[in-house]
Amino acid sequence: GKNALLQGDPNSAITFFEAFLKKDPKNAQAFYLAGQAYWQTRYYEKAQKYFLTSYRIDKKKSIDALYFHSLALKSSGKYDSAKYYFDKFKKEYKGRNKNYKKISAHEVAYCDSVAKYLNKNNNVEKIELKEKEKI
Repeated sequence: GKNALLQGDPNSAITFFEAFLKKDPKNAQAFYLAGQAYWQTRYYEKAQKYFLTSYRIDKKKSIDALYFHSLALKSSGKYDSAKYYFDKFKKEYKGRNKNYKKISAHEVAYCDSVAKYLNKNNNVEKIELKEKEKI
C-alpha cells in the first residue's frame, strides 16, 4: 500500500489498505494512509472517514489525520464541520511545526467567509423567489 502511494498509484493503494484493514481494523497508520489514497483520488467523503478513524484510534500519533479530516470536510463543502475540526486541531496540536496552527487559523477564517457568503446568497435567492411569487 505504501509503495503504491509512493509510486503515485492511489487506486492500488486503496485496494491494499482495504484488505489490510479487514485483518487489522485498529491500525491507525493504515487508516491514515488509506485516507491519503482516497484524498489523492478526490474521494473526499471516504478520505474524511478514514482520517477521522485514524485519529480516534490513536489521537497522539495521528493528530495529522485530524488536520486532513478537516481539509476533506472543507473539500466536501461541509464548512461548519471543517471549521469545528480545524479549531479542534489547533487546540490539540503540540508538534513543532507552528505553521500547522497558522494554516488552521486561515482555514477557519476561510470556512467562516464561505459560510457567510453562502448564507448571504441563500437569503438573496429567497428574496428573489418571494418577489416572483408576488407577480
